[in-house]
Amino acid sequence: MAGTIFTVAPDGSSDALFRIWGKAVSDTLSAGGFIQTADTGQIDWATVTKPSGYNTAQGYEIWRSNDAVGSLHNFYFKIEYGSGGATFTQPAIWITVGWGSNGSGTLTGNASTRTQKTGDFSATSYDCTACVKPYGFVLSMFPTQGAYGNMLLAVERLRDHNGAFLDLVEIRTHTYGAYGAQVCSYALTAGSAYSSSTVPMGIPGIHTNADSLLAGSDVGVLPIFPIFGGVQMPLSLLAAAPSASFPTHNQSVIFDIYGSTATWKVQKPGTLFTLNSISMVHIMRYD
Repeated sequence: MAGTIFTVAPDGSSDALFRIWGKAVSDTLSAGGFIQTADTGQIDWATVTKPSGYNTAQGYEIWRSNDAVGSLHNFYFKIEYGSGGATFTQPAIWITVGWGSNGSGTLTGNASTRTQKTGDFSATSYDCTACVKPYGFVLSMFPTQGAYGNMLLAVERLRDHNGAFLDLVEIRTHTYGAYGAQVCSYALTAGSAYSSSTVPMGIPGIHTNADSLLAGSDVGVLPIFPIFGGVQMPLSLLAAAPSASFPTHNQSVIFDIYGSTATWKVQKPGTLFTLNSISMVHIMRYD
């Protein structure tokens, strides 16, 4: 699917409101081409009730990619919907990636770490931006709410230095604040899974020095290159960039990647994060 923008509130204060934001995520994954499995016990958006405790998942879905070509395998991910650790009404998502399912909600194969992303509660609705591709998705929920209100995450198959897809999938979650910290977790078809702790934005990754971003007539960006057994190619969550160069939330920008032109959207939070004292925004794939 092309990118999409939908509007919901990060509000789990009632059964109806909890269902609205959760189902919006589920519908976006379905519209983008991911296939929901027949695992038993998956969440029912017509009957599920709001969380009644902190960090509580009310239900899950199992989805698989549809991009297996040649020797590549489809990957599976489990997404859980629930509450955060501050209030029962605070939205939260948990993501785990693997390479199969046992039919009752447990992923099989070398699975990633279960990774949580939490937003802040608000009764106000915010624009949410998503892009779902055959090889993964990027989801930016409630980005303009404030410093810690956003839920920005990517789940994507990585590429090698030639741009060829790998049987290696990354979960990347971002927060804003002083350092734009991130958490990365990986799933492989063979070998051991790997998870990094919370680290500064772009690590694991390689990028230029932020002090030189504004030099010259060209706009500087920090492309993110995940490191897992070597340097991997950039994900659809492409880069961080100086906010002065990209002043408008959800403005479209054009970058060439893998030899073709692509459209991206600026994600500008209500409170910007900084890198070497430069206020920054994220740029995500949209076309």
